[in-house]
Amino acid sequence: MCRKIANYGRESRFINDFIGVNSRLDPMQAGFLSNRLPQLDADNKKRVEIATYYYEHIKNDKVQLLSQDFLKNSVVHVFPVYVNNRKAFIDYLETQGIGTSLHYEVPPHLQKAFKGFNHLKFPVTEELHRTEVSLPCHPLLTFEQIKRVVHEVNGY
Repeated sequence: MCRKIANYGRESRFINDFIGVNSRLDPMQAGFLSNRLPQLDADNKKRVEIATYYYEHIKNDKVQLLSQDFLKNSVVHVFPVYVNNRKAFIDYLETQGIGTSLHYEVPPHLQKAFKGFNHLKFPVTEELHRTEVSLPCHPLLTFEQIKRVVHEVNGY
């Protein structure tokens, strides 16, 4: 129960059983992260550069991007794209050796933690949660890897 509370009230990645907090930082992780802190600004800049490259080079009508205004106040923790057949898109990229992720697969109002809201309908939210896929956007990507992600996304 304590682990669930410390991890947003969830036991699995996408399902929140109850309202919790983000309190997963133990002393060992804090030590590792404090060593990375001087690199944070450079890492954030690299993520924005990757995202900018994606915006300039992803040209596929099947793949919808957020407005480029997304970059104005974001460190691009994730780079979400939206596709109608998410599973096919993920499977395609996986066969090409491109990893993806999902973020917030189940909308908040449909989580057990918010059962008082489960009966409500939020069509835009539900559509975004049904179609979102996160592309690789971490600062350790090489330029060749970034170009390859774009190539494969455009090839879908």
